[in-house]
Amino acid sequence: MGIFKGLIWLIVFLLVCAVCIIDFWVGGASEADGAMSFSTLWFHIIIPTAAAFTAFMYGIKSSRAKWLYVVFCAFMGILLVWVTFSLAATFSSGHWNMPSLRDAYITAFPAFIGMFMSHTLVYSGKNI
Repeated sequence: MGIFKGLIWLIVFLLVCAVCIIDFWVGGASEADGAMSFSTLWFHIIIPTAAAFTAFMYGIKSSRAKWLYVVFCAFMGILLVWVTFSLAATFSSGHWNMPSLRDAYITAFPAFIGMFMSHTLVYSGKNI
């Protein structure tokens, strides 16, 4: 049951990422007018909040492998930027834009904070 609970939060985060990608390509953010509002809403508010919250909930289970969720979130941050803005720039310019490790901060830092908070609560003896 504990593995299934962790899997639920992983799926929730993947669904938020999928909605972000769909909103980018279908919602018109790939054009110049919508790019700034999309970036502010998704990459600075929704995705970091989802990463922190799901990492907090995922981190409540007491296993050492839970810290791999932060690495997964970092990978998803890189993938999100690549599948949205980098891919749109590739389509418009014809030059391949490679993913960058600096894009991991979008999700890795909030996920680390959420995981650290849950780790602190679990090991302080509080019942959640």
